[in-house]
This record gives sequence, structure tokens and C-alpha cells, in this order.
Amino acid sequence: MGSSITRAYAACCSSKGRDLQVDSQQDQERLLQEGKINEDSSGNYYHPGKNGSSYAYHTRVPGSQEAESHESQKGKSGCCSGRCCAIVCCSICCPLLLVVIPFPFIMYMALNNFQIWALSHPGNPISGLYLPWIELVEGLWACDPVYVPQLQASYGDNFAVAGQVVISSFAETKSVLLAPQARTNNLGTQPLIASHFPNLDTGGRNLFLLSLSDKDAGGDGTHAQFRSSIMNYLFNEDNLARRTDQIATGFKHQLVKDYNSMPHGVDEEFFTRRDKGLFRYIVKMLHYVLLDMDMENEDLLNKLMDWYYGDSPIAHYLWPFGYLVNRGGLIEEIAKLYTDDSPTIRYMVPGPEYGNMDKYELAKMTTQIFRIAGVTGTLQLAQTALGGRKFPNYLNEDTASIDILKTLDALDLNSRDVLKGYILEAGRLYPPVSTSHHVATEEFTVEFEGKGEVTFPKGTKKLITMGAAMLDKVNWGENAYELDPFRNQNDNMIFNGVGDSAYSRLCPGKGLVMEMLTDVLQAIGQARRAETTTAAP
Repeated sequence: MGSSITRAYAACCSSKGRDLQVDSQQDQERLLQEGKINEDSSGNYYHPGKNGSSYAYHTRVPGSQEAESHESQKGKSGCCSGRCCAIVCCSICCPLLLVVIPFPFIMYMALNNFQIWALSHPGNPISGLYLPWIELVEGLWACDPVYVPQLQASYGDNFAVAGQVVISSFAETKSVLLAPQARTNNLGTQPLIASHFPNLDTGGRNLFLLSLSDKDAGGDGTHAQFRSSIMNYLFNEDNLARRTDQIATGFKHQLVKDYNSMPHGVDEEFFTRRDKGLFRYIVKMLHYVLLDMDMENEDLLNKLMDWYYGDSPIAHYLWPFGYLVNRGGLIEEIAKLYTDDSPTIRYMVPGPEYGNMDKYELAKMTTQIFRIAGVTGTLQLAQTALGGRKFPNYLNEDTASIDILKTLDALDLNSRDVLKGYILEAGRLYPPVSTSHHVATEEFTVEFEGKGEVTFPKGTKKLITMGAAMLDKVNWGENAYELDPFRNQNDNMIFNGVGDSAYSRLCPGKGLVMEMLTDVLQAIGQARRAETTTAAP
């Protein structure tokens, strides 16, 4: 046995804990003669301990990773052998590999079929293993407005996306938007962290409107109460009248100055800067009109910008990113600013018809509504209408090449109805929100191309594809992917309803946003024409 050893390790488990390394047959024989190592009856080598202390030993045979360890009867050894390490490593790595290796195949080769099966078998361990990660990854892919229409072109109206069943026809989408909806913790295709919702993040009740079910769909009635509180306290006539007063008009004049002095092409400074331009105007207007806050206070405005500028703060709500980008402390700061500096919130009087919502709750709910919809949605719609965003590159269509400013420059700026039609049409082609979700309240069956009928259980998540429905050529005509500012917009869904109709989910800010953006289009449209006239020879 000794002649076959080229390297042996003897690990001493005495108080000194020394390691002996034997690199050759000659070293081994010398150490044996000197009594520094001993050989037992099995041909194993070990380093004897002193004064009766415990010791351990192991050998490694050439060409093999196997190692054997033994513990002296004189005491206990703390040594772990290579075999133990291998067993532990395999017990951890092998299951992980069995999980990880199929995932790319599912994502790139069988995504739709796997999800249809998994969603129809939610109790299967394989469904529970993969669906959350599919929802995460494909949920991010589906943020691109071209993604769902491309799947629709491949699979027909019915398919699966990001852990949700999709029935994407215009008729189905319209029907869902006009009916009560059960909800769960999703923002369209993206999963959310419920513990980050207002006011669940501080141990209170859930104020996250997008996750609350309608009472007729199994909810407890708080969605209607909380929505009523928003309409009563924020969107009342007295607040909305501030849109046209002297202060708001001054904000608009500054916006035109910024437009004239800043680059305002696609993704240029007028559309992206924090300290001036379109973004700052929208934040100022929403907080002045709806909350009556002093938006000439630069310190106050800059603190608000910390929460409302950029996309990263929204990650606070998204699973799992919110665990890495937690903005809970900042949200509390903004809520305190609202309760201290907004007369709208400071002087509110709770009422049972509004769920007895108090000032702090209204402030917390406002941080979420403004962050996800008020600022973000309004900014994107305004950017699109003013040429700050290119239209999506839809499959086999020329939408991305549309010069929207050429259309704006030809419109009658004195007709607010014409300008509103233009805004809705721009949003139809590039909606601020292209999907929403609801939860099946009973078992349902869907027919898929090439698969036949599949039945799904109550509780299955279903995606509402407003973006795809607004491109449906059956409803919108063969020119559905073209910009037509005079198109009938009675079925427009960009505000989470059908025109001005909805069961309960129509955006509370639709009226204000449409009027505010019409003001902006008139002002900037006139500035553009004045610039063209000045530049003419």
C-alpha cells in the first residue's frame, strides 16, 4: 500500500493542529523511521497525538479523490473527510442542477406550453417550483409593449404569459374592464411584495388599490371606499380649479421656456432632466393642483423628486427587487410632508363612507398612486405626445417610423377636442400601461390553438391585455398600427376603462391628465409654430 502512495496528508487534531505533508515515497519512509507518522493494519498513515490527546489521519491514493478518515479511540476528532465533503456537496448541487438545467429549455423552447400545463395543475410541485421564476423573468420581458402582440401573432388570441392565462381578443378585454375584478399582488405581469404595500409596511391595513378586489368579486368593499376617498379629497372641484389659476399658468410658461432652451428630441434633456423640463412640471402640477402644496419651495420640491424621479423607486414594490431597493424610509418622509404641508390632507375629515381613512393613511396611499400612475403614467403619455419617445417597433408594422410631431404641427391648436383625440391616439399606439390583471373567481375553460380545451381552477391569474386590444384590426381597422388623430376613441383603454366606462377601475386622474396635457400641447404647439415662423426667410 505504501509503494502506491505519492502524496499523503496527516491532519493532527491535537492542540497544535499541525498538518504533515508527505510528497514522496522517500519522505514517507523517513517519517515512519523517525516515528513522526505511524501505519495501522489497514495501511493508513496517521500522526499520533501527545499526552493522550485525540488525533485523526487520512490518506489520499493517486488517481482517486477518495479519502478515508478514522478517529482515535483516545478521543474525538473534529476532522471532516473528503468523502463527507463530497456527499454534502452532491446533496446540495445535484438537486440545484436538476432544477436549474431545465429552466433555460422551458424559457426558450416550451414557455407557453409549460405555463398552460402548470397553470392548469397549480398543485403540482413542478408548477410551484418554476412558475414564480417564469413570472419574474417573463414579467420583465412583457414590460416591452411589443411582447404580448408578438405572442398573439404566434399563438392566436389565447396563450400564457408570466404565470397568467391570456385571452387577448378585444371583446374579452372590453368585457373584463366593464366587470368587477378580483385582484392579487401583481402590477400587470410583475409580482409584487405585499409587505411593502401601504399600509401593510407599517402594520396597518392594505391601502394598495391595485391589489384590492371589488366587493362583487369577493372583496371586502374597501376598494370602493378608498377610491371614493381619493375622488372626494383630491379630485374635488375646488382642487381641480387650480389647474388654470395664476400659479399653474406660471408653471406652464416656465415649461415653454424650458422647451425653447433645452434639447427636446427623443430622450433628450427636456424629457429626462430632474431639475427642469417636463418631469418637473408634472410633479409641480400634480402636487399643486391636487394637494395645494407650495411648489415654489425648492427644498420641498427636491425632496419630492427623490421619490418621484426615475424608475428605480418603483422597484420598492417589485418582487424580489424591493428587498434590495427598499424605499420604506423615504416613503414615510414623503407621507409626513403630505400630512404637514398639504392643506388637502391636513384638513381632511374622515368619514365612514370613505372607510374612516385618516390623514396618515391618505398620505401613504397618495405616495403610491402618484408614484405608479400619477407621475409615471402622465410623464410617459406626455413624452409620447410631444415626440420624446419613439413608438414601439411592432412586428411587421411601420409604427416606429411615425413622425408624431409632424402630425401635431398640422392640428388645430384651438380645438381642445382635436388635441384630446390626438393624445388618446398617441396613447393607443404606446399605452402608459399595456397590461393589468385579475383573478378567476370560478373554474374556466379556454381553447388553445394546437392544444384544444384546457380547464383552469378558480384563483388562476388572468392577464388583461389592453395594449394588444387597442391594436386589434377587427375593431380598429386595417390601419390600427397607424396614427390617426381623428379616429373614434370610444373604445380607448389607456385609462384602464373603455372610453369613459368602467366597472370601478377607471383612472381617477383621467380628467385632470387630459386637460393638463391639452394645455401643454396648446402652449408648446404655439411655441413650435412661432419658432418656425421666426426661422422662415
